[in-house]
Parts: sequence; structure tokens; C-alpha cells
Amino acid sequence: MTAKQTIREKIVLGGFETWIEYNVAWCCITLFGSETAKHGLAFDVMGMDGHKYVNGFISIGVSLTEQEKTELKNYLKNGK
Repeated sequence: MTAKQTIREKIVLGGFETWIEYNVAWCCITLFGSETAKHGLAFDVMGMDGHKYVNGFISIGVSLTEQEKTELKNYLKNGK
């Protein structure tokens, strides 16, 4: 999968509708507030197949909740 082959799809993350792109080649997830948003929050995907996860660190003092990290881990685990 290349950057141009990433697909933006809708998930519910922390109770809110969120649009997500998972780029396997770059090993990152980008979260967007809407389907047409041009800029999002990017997270590194760590671990090996079957054990991938996102650490949830955005910047100093800001991070994903444990629930959001778990939901992203489940997203990755379920065939993404």
C-alpha cells in the first residue's frame, strides 16, 4: 500500500465520529475530524503484525485517552 492508496474511513473513537487513514507503507495513522479535512493528527504505529499499537502521544501534555488507544489497537488488530 502506498500513500496514494490509503483509504479514509469512518470509525467511532472515544464516542465521536472520526475519520481515519492507515498508511501501512509509512507505518502511521492519521485522524481527521471530517471526511474532507486536509490536515489531521498523525500517530506512529508500533509493534509487529498481530501486536500493533499506537502510543497516543501528540505533544507535551496532550495524549489520547486509554479508551481511544484501546479502540485504535482494536482497529489495527481487526485486519487493518
